[in-house]
Amino acid sequence: MKHELPSITDYLATFPAEPQAAESYRAVRSFLKSYAGNESTFNSYRTHVERLLLWTLIKTRTPLLEMRRTYAESFLELCLAPDPAWIGPVVKSRFIRVGARKKMATDTYTLNTEWWPFNQSASKEERKRAAEKHRPLLQALYKRPGSCADHPSRRRTAAIGRAERTRRRAAVDEAVGSTAPGLARYTHEVLFGDVWRQTDLAPRDRSLITVAALISQNQSAQLTFHLNRAMDNGLTREQAGGVVTHLAFYVGWPKAMSAVPVLKAVFASRGET
Repeated sequence: MKHELPSITDYLATFPAEPQAAESYRAVRSFLKSYAGNESTFNSYRTHVERLLLWTLIKTRTPLLEMRRTYAESFLELCLAPDPAWIGPVVKSRFIRVGARKKMATDTYTLNTEWWPFNQSASKEERKRAAEKHRPLLQALYKRPGSCADHPSRRRTAAIGRAERTRRRAAVDEAVGSTAPGLARYTHEVLFGDVWRQTDLAPRDRSLITVAALISQNQSAQLTFHLNRAMDNGLTREQAGGVVTHLAFYVGWPKAMSAVPVLKAVFASRGET
């Protein structure tokens, strides 16, 4: 640890002896170093490994190398329903770089007091609808310091998110869990637990891209699930039809025509025939 950044060693020194913070950190650093040659894999693993390390240090106070299956299951539950104190509008790092705009070896790092390892946000359309519906109430609440944090609409948003995650997890487990448990795990942890929760795209836009990609690859079996998700995220029947029409010119008429029966079935199941 003698070559480690002072901000890291100082932070690890704040923990008691039981969780073996330094030893756990070295194990994580060694694991990530083996993937340093693949940037995308490294960044994906780093996100989850950092969460795991901090969870063992802050929540369970158990040495990382002594974890058992039950701990892993508890950690996955945390990823599906994170501690509210660990959730923010965007994921923020545990440490902040202090230096010029361009990263340099002489930069220093400090603890981030606004650290969030998880993020949860609503789409632009959802925020707009909520703002219009609750405008009078929100104006009154914002005049009372401290009252917004316990507003019922925030609790409702969190509850809907957990219910959706539960339904999605059940659907994936039923489809592939018994046959390819590894695929199910990565679907839960990386695809839905990380990629789909990034805030650079609104949920509706991310769903729309996924639907377009599936149609272009003629993947009708996957289209039903993702089209339903897109419509849950705000895509209308008219817009879905427009997507298929537009794609016909770019990916071919047969693929667009093959998607139409799936759209009809989804519309019927949602009572939008």
